[in-house]
Amino acid sequence: MHKDLEFLKKTIEVPNKIIFLDIKGVLQPDDNQERFEHDLEATCKMLASKYHDDNFLNLDKYDVGAVYYDWDYVSVGILHQLLRDTKSNIVISSDWRDSIDLSGLKSLFKLHNLDDYIIGVCDRDMKLCGDQRVQCIKKYISENTIDKYAVVDDLNLFPYFGENYRKIIYKLTIDDFYYLKLLLNSDIGLKEKDNFLPFDSDLNISQDIKVIDGKTVLFLKIDKLRHDSYKYRLEYLLNYLINQKDYDLCVFDNKLSNIDDLRINGYKCNDFYYIYKDKYCSNEIDDLIRKVKMKSV
Repeated sequence: MHKDLEFLKKTIEVPNKIIFLDIKGVLQPDDNQERFEHDLEATCKMLASKYHDDNFLNLDKYDVGAVYYDWDYVSVGILHQLLRDTKSNIVISSDWRDSIDLSGLKSLFKLHNLDDYIIGVCDRDMKLCGDQRVQCIKKYISENTIDKYAVVDDLNLFPYFGENYRKIIYKLTIDDFYYLKLLLNSDIGLKEKDNFLPFDSDLNISQDIKVIDGKTVLFLKIDKLRHDSYKYRLEYLLNYLINQKDYDLCVFDNKLSNIDDLRINGYKCNDFYYIYKDKYCSNEIDDLIRKVKMKSV
């Protein structure tokens, strides 16, 4: 066989990138309720005929109506672009997996040309303690070969997935797109902290670690940001650092007004932001904050 033909037979390894996708509060804003203004039985029959898919006749008509009428078209477009730019696939982690099987979900996502990206759902029948969504995502990760992943959800799952998690506020936006694209396309390994050094050079972040009342406190101070576009890299880096386990409390001292909307640990920043690694009683928290403020002056 000619060597060129041999080359064509070789398998090209494509990184397996997964987006664990929630639906409500990500693609479907809570206040989108147009479905209730339509004859949903007629809608289901129309879609079954249009797509030659009887699933639409068996699915809950309100679920069909939600996807057809109430998903945000801008958010759907952003998700399309993210999937194309990162060459990722979707695993459904939404509670919708509890009532709709994979075939039904693919039919629903077909309405927005997203069905080909769906490769699975998180286990619906597990008897696990704790947060079911967290446990099913972790189970899927442990049982499959995944190179990179992102958990996209409106719940606060940062304590479980660190910088691999993106908290969505109201609906998927362009800010979410830039963060997730950086996460899924970055060559920075999650355990390769030294690789952040050149990544950090354009961000001018100073760090200091102090022990206060037996608690290890990490201080992060942003000295400058060379360009607004770096804020997504900064957000990724800070989420990574905050996810390290060698301290109890992180204090983020933000002096830059143009990064007030960064989402660190799942939530937006303010001028002086605290992130707790453990749960303390309220009196301990108040006392520790007071002492941290005194030390940071």
